Formats: sequence, structure tokens, C-alpha cells
Amino acid sequence: ADKRLIHRVGPLTPLKPLAEINTAIPARSKQLRLITRSDENKYLNRAKWVDPGFMLRGTYPEVSLVRLYAPGHNLENFVPEVIATNSGARVNSMILSAGRGEPMDILFENPKGNPSYLVYLVPKDKRTNPSTSWEPKAGLVLQTKWARRGLRSSDRLPEFLKAFNGTANPVGSSLVDNIHHAFAIHRMPEYETSRQGGFGLHHYKGFFKVGKTGKYRFATISRYDSYISVDDKLVIGWPGRHDVNRARRGEKQGTISLESGVHKLEYFLCSPWREMFAVAAWKKPGEELRVMTRTDFVGVGRFRAVSADLSEPNQVYAALEWSPIDDFRLEQTGPCFVTMQFDAIKPDPVTRYSYRWAFDDGTTAEGKTVEHVFLRSGLRKVRLEVALEGKTLARSEHEVYVHPPWDKCFMNLNDTDSFDKVIRQRDLNKTPPKDLANLFILADKADQPGWKELATTGLTGNLAALVQESEDTNFIFDFGRYLLRPELKLYGKSLELFNRLRQKSNAKTSVRQQAGICEAEILTAYFGKNDQALAVLKQLPAANSIRDNLARRLAMANAQAMLGLGRTTESVQLVEQLSASSGSAGKTNLKVKHAGLIRHSRVLAENQTDPNQLDYAMANIETVVTEDPAAIFSPGVNLVKLDIHLARAEFHAAFHLTERLKNLQLSDYDIAEVLTRQVFASCGMKNIKIAKAVYAQLSKDYPYSPATEKAKQAIVQAIGRQ
Repeated sequence: ADKRLIHRVGPLTPLKPLAEINTAIPARSKQLRLITRSDENKYLNRAKWVDPGFMLRGTYPEVSLVRLYAPGHNLENFVPEVIATNSGARVNSMILSAGRGEPMDILFENPKGNPSYLVYLVPKDKRTNPSTSWEPKAGLVLQTKWARRGLRSSDRLPEFLKAFNGTANPVGSSLVDNIHHAFAIHRMPEYETSRQGGFGLHHYKGFFKVGKTGKYRFATISRYDSYISVDDKLVIGWPGRHDVNRARRGEKQGTISLESGVHKLEYFLCSPWREMFAVAAWKKPGEELRVMTRTDFVGVGRFRAVSADLSEPNQVYAALEWSPIDDFRLEQTGPCFVTMQFDAIKPDPVTRYSYRWAFDDGTTAEGKTVEHVFLRSGLRKVRLEVALEGKTLARSEHEVYVHPPWDKCFMNLNDTDSFDKVIRQRDLNKTPPKDLANLFILADKADQPGWKELATTGLTGNLAALVQESEDTNFIFDFGRYLLRPELKLYGKSLELFNRLRQKSNAKTSVRQQAGICEAEILTAYFGKNDQALAVLKQLPAANSIRDNLARRLAMANAQAMLGLGRTTESVQLVEQLSASSGSAGKTNLKVKHAGLIRHSRVLAENQTDPNQLDYAMANIETVVTEDPAAIFSPGVNLVKLDIHLARAEFHAAFHLTERLKNLQLSDYDIAEVLTRQVFASCGMKNIKIAKAVYAQLSKDYPYSPATEKAKQAIVQAIGRQ
């Protein structure tokens, strides 16, 4: 019996439950056998769940597709030469797509009876055969481009074509099943940060077959400009923005007479980049209007690479293939984890080789086929070593563009078990900072405190690498502020992070300015190192050379540090200048508003233990100070702020605030209240010596104040807890 393997497909998963095999069956075959395999024995009993079926097409497809991988090489620099093995003749071909870090998709002529082909990848500068204008008249191809501007209300199809063939930037091109997409299946590469927003120009081109001559009706559903042409004749034009519900009722239709045979259909769509919606429908004579499906278009065959080699003789090539098989994300585009499958292509079908994989996140794996979870999408480095009897024969390293399947809707948002297992088993000390940052962001959005804790530990363990490698300064600022949270109190780590960012030589000036201000604020608020804070601020550009909001923060940081050093007059003058520059319009309304915010914050500080409510109270105080800088000298505002710090167990911040307030001219009542809170803060810091010294001053100066008795009780309780 002939036991040759006809075709092999990758694993079936809940996200990929269907495997399609397109192949020619050897002549005189009487039996087809489906074999299921699993690396884990516990899954073998599920083989009976596989439901096979087949359909005889009867004819060979005239056009076929093959996907080629060439690790170690940038396929954008190559062109294919496709040779039929049974005749040695070159066949027409064209590149469908070849992006950085991605495989090359090739469409080529498939004369009847050709079971296999050789594909030579030739450097563009060494190609001798001239390119042809061959057009594959089968399937349906979607080509996507990006433009900074969309179409005007007066623009029509000619203007679309001018933009599409002119200034628009290519994004992707692929074979699709139908014109039925609610989001762009071609995404902007994540390493291309200069293109955000803008408009997508989508061009579908396919070939469909009609069995009889007659009138055929077509319809479009879209939110923005869409056009349908058949055999280069415009059938439907629907410019501008419109209600998609009108289209669902089949409002935009057009009719054209067609003879039996193969015809070309083109669908054009221009829409904002994140708002794609395109559907094409048709009505055959005597039938109902329906969406065009895959079977309406001329079929395309599919071939698979079974071996790969280099042009150099006697040199083994470590060839590999890859594809996304699973992912976790909370929105269609954005942060995600991706599970990739990697397959090594055997140098020859007989020899038993061993394979070792190494990934850029510090993990390794062994085996011909492996799965790996990347904690961040983007260009990732993968290395494959092929060995025989312990001796390495070949090695290849390649940048792989890791991303979720573009055409897959995100699902199973609560199914995190498999990813949770990987995250907890992985050595995050070796994980790149960008991966940990992505883990932190997803953990926050997915409400996974365990992931967030692990990411925080990993990031704080290597802040130097985070600042050096990450280009996302917004995340760095957010993470630095997160480290100051009451439940963490990682003041030193936050200070180190902002210090490193301030000294990063290739960072933008505005970023270094903002980092310096954050550093100074931490030095003053949490460490009481006011002289160091002023030294940092002096190294920053003058206030009039930075943005208004940063100039305000710079002035406030200077004022707080001066107050802490007893330079009260200078601090007041600086704040008065800042207040004068903000104008006097609406001062009365602001006073009323601020009185309400302060009163509300006082109530929350005295009665709430909920961290969210205390955060809200502190946000109210920050609003007051931002809108009225002079409020930093207000006893009422600062006493409430002290109470919030104490309620959140931020004893260091409370202590250093009381030290600054002691440099103000306060009433006896306010001085007693400030000193009492300094006793509370000292007890919270477990510094009973300072607490007793402050209490002694209270007893001497304000022996009959109720605040003095509160301070005494706090010290007694603190000693009792020791």
C-alpha cells in the first residue's frame, strides 16, 4: 500500500478548530487515512472528535498560493522564480506580500498536472528575468494602504484611485475569503510609530464565475466612501459618510448585464483607520440578495514548503516556519500576549536531527515543533540550532513579527489559565523590560493583581534597562507615579527611575524636564531633601522655555523646596508671581468651588478607609492647589492633606509636610494641630524618640490644647505596639 504523507496541518485549537487541506490525490488511490497526533497522551483520546470530510473539485486550480519563510534573510529584498518540477519550465508569479519579519506570500500559475514546484528566492539586484505584468485571475485579494487624509465630500472613485496609487503608504496585502470585514485585518506595524490615526484605503480585487448570461445585482454596506466595479465598469458609488443601517436594508444597489464566464470584481473603501466596515452582496437571476462568499470566487490552490536549502553546496540550512495560534487581548488592537507555533523544516526527510530554540525573552525550548508565549507583540528575535548527534550543523537567527491573527476577533477574555501558568513559571528577571511593561499594562486593564505584582517586581529590579530600552515615556511616568502608591511606598525606586530618565541623553528635552520636576517633588515630599531638590531644578531650563503646565509645576516644586529650607519669603514671592500670571477672572467662583472640595476631602479623610475614596480626596486637594497656587500656604488645605496622608499610612510624606509647615506664620491653634500630626507621623514611622520630642514641645507651649492629649495617646499606643 502507498503510505506516503499527502499533507500535514498544524494543531487544532478552540481558536483554530478547522483545518483545510487542498491537495492532489495520487492516481488509483482507494483509501485516505487521517492520523491525529499529540505530544501529550491525555489528548489522544480526543482523536475521535475529529470530523473529517472531503470534496472533489475535479479540476486543478489555475492559480495557487505558497507561503515561504527564509529565516536570516529580509524577504523584502528578494523576488521569487517559480519552476514546475515536472517540466522545468518557469511559471508566472507575483509577490502578494513580504513584510519585515514576516513570510512571503506568492501567487503563481498552476498548470494542470504539476504536483510540486521549486521556488528560488533571488536578490532583487541579481535578477536576470524581467518582471511580467501577469495578473492572477482567481481568488479575492485585499490590499490596504494608509493615508494621512481621507477623501473630501466632493471626491469620487477617480480621486480614490489617485490617492491609492499615489501618496498612500502600503500596509498589507493578502488573500481573503470574502468582502465582509468590520475591522481592518491589516494592521499598522507596531514598530512604525510615525503613522497613527489617518485613513485606510482598502482595495479588494477578485474574480468570480457566472454560469449563465443575465442581469446581476450588486450591493454595498459601509459607513464611509465605497464603490463596486465589475470588469472596470462602475456599478455602485456611495461617497461620503452614511448610516450603515440604511445599507443593511440593501439601499445602495446596482445592476449590470454579464455573460457566462469569469469576471473581475473590485471593491473600494475609504474610512478612518479604526472604523473599517465593508460588505459586498449580490443577487443572481432568480435568487435572493445575499453576501458574496468564498465559493462565489474562483478557487485558489495552496501549496506548502516541505524543504528549504541554501545555494551554497554542502551547507545545512536551519529553516523554520511560524504562525500565531492564540492570543490574549482586551481590545481589537492594543497590548496583547501571543502564542506562536514554530516548526523546523528538516534538512532532509530521513535523518533524525535535534532542534534547540532560543527566544529573546531568555527562554529556550527543544523539539521540531514548539509553542512559545510572547508577553509582547512586535519584532522578536528567534534563534534555531540544528544538531546531529550533539554536533551543531546549522544555526539561524531571525526577526519574527509577532502579532495576533489579524482576522480573528478577540474572545475568551476570562480564559487566562494558560497564560497565567506561563507568566508564573517564567523567570521574569531575564524578561525584557518592554515585555514586563506590556504585562503590567494588560494586568491593570484585565484586573489581574497577581500579574501586576510580578511585573512590578521585575521592572523595579532593572530600572536602568527599562529607561534605556523603552521608548514609551508615558508608561515610565505612569509607572513612576504608581510606585508612590500608598500600598507600595517604593519611594526610592520611583526616585531612581525619574533620576535615570532625567539623565537619559537621547530623551526629548520636555521628557527630561518633566522627569526632573518629578524627581524634585519626590525629594521634597518623601525624603525632605529640599537642598537636593533645588539642585535638580536648577539644572532644568528656565520656566519660560518649557510648556505652561511644566512651568507651573517647576515653580511649585521650587516653592515647596524653599519652604522646606526656611526660605519662606522667597517661596511666597514665587507663588505670588505664579498666581498673578494666571489672571483674576472667576476668582470668586473658584473660592466657592475650592471651599466645597476642601470640605468634602476633610469628611473623607476623617471617615473613610477605602483607598479609592482617599485617592479621590487627595485629587480634590491637588485640584485646589493647581488652580490656586497660594493654597500651598493655607493651614486648612494642608491640615486636610496631612489627614489624608495619615489615613493612607503615608507617614514619611506627612512628617516632611509638617516640617515645611512649621516655617509658616501660623496661629497657635494651627501650630498645635500641625505638631500633633507630626507626632502621629513619627509614631507611624516607629520613631518614638522624635514623637516624644515633639510632644514635649506641645506640652510646653500648648498644655491645655486638646491636640496635646491626642498626641500623648498616640505615643502611648505606639509604645504598646512595640
